[in-house]
Amino acid sequence: MDLKTQQVRVALGGDEDGALLFQADRLVALLVRLSSSNEIAPNCWYLEASFDEAVSSGSISPSLDQAVASIRKQLDGAKA
Repeated sequence: MDLKTQQVRVALGGDEDGALLFQADRLVALLVRLSSSNEIAPNCWYLEASFDEAVSSGSISPSLDQAVASIRKQLDGAKA
């Protein structure tokens, strides 16, 4: 499955680095990189919003690549 990211800035206070995740021309998720001062998961990627019912919001991944892989797995599972 072809997923593409587009880097964006997100107005969430200290957590501003973000990525939109697209499947073809369809937006499926918004990921936000947590700040280094975040007490729970510093510098990790948080799935802020999902726009596909197969993808669960709220997950945390140590890297953007791992976050995308997790979303890809959820989308692939929905097709099965």
